[in-house]
Amino acid sequence: MDSDNYIQKALREIPELYKLFKRRNGPPTPEGHLYPAAMYAIEYLQAAQGKSNEPLRYVVNSGLLVAGALLHDVMDGLLAKEYFLKMFGKELFRIVEPLTKPYMFPRGDTAEKRRQEFRERDSEHFVKLESAPAESKIIRLAGRLHNMHCVDYPKLLERYIQDAEVLYLPFAQKYSPFFYEKINQRTAQLVKLQDSKFRKFLYFSIMHPSI
Repeated sequence: MDSDNYIQKALREIPELYKLFKRRNGPPTPEGHLYPAAMYAIEYLQAAQGKSNEPLRYVVNSGLLVAGALLHDVMDGLLAKEYFLKMFGKELFRIVEPLTKPYMFPRGDTAEKRRQEFRERDSEHFVKLESAPAESKIIRLAGRLHNMHCVDYPKLLERYIQDAEVLYLPFAQKYSPFFYEKINQRTAQLVKLQDSKFRKFLYFSIMHPSI
């Protein structure tokens, strides 16, 4: 299948798929989650054009990148891997599959122990991403950048700051100066929001992420 056809197929299928899909931490619509990640992927392609310091730009298939961004979460509690493979084919499967974190029910008896379990899972996920296709790496960064603009409660704010510092910024520094700059800027904004005097601006920040 031509890579642009993957985008068309993803756009056709997503509305029906998302009728079945509800996220705990976001609106259960493609407009609220999948489309913004794809837009960041497109912004990356535009910004990285001709940039010698973007190591993945010339190994990324643009059509597969955008289609993968559109579908990056549909195996996360929605589509079985076998069904995704049958519906979208091997090329998209190899991009989207590494983005799917294993479901985990934390067993720790304290909040800190449970957070540590999630941190260990996420660290293992990033080890897996090192050997994933270039498109998977970019989509992971695009998805998290979007998430960082949708923080709706203090604990998530704290988690995103920690994740950025420990996982996403080192990963972006290695693979994409574009996303490193964007995630670093947003992390600095979230650190400000952690201060109680900035929390009243939290929802304003969500609606106006350029602050």
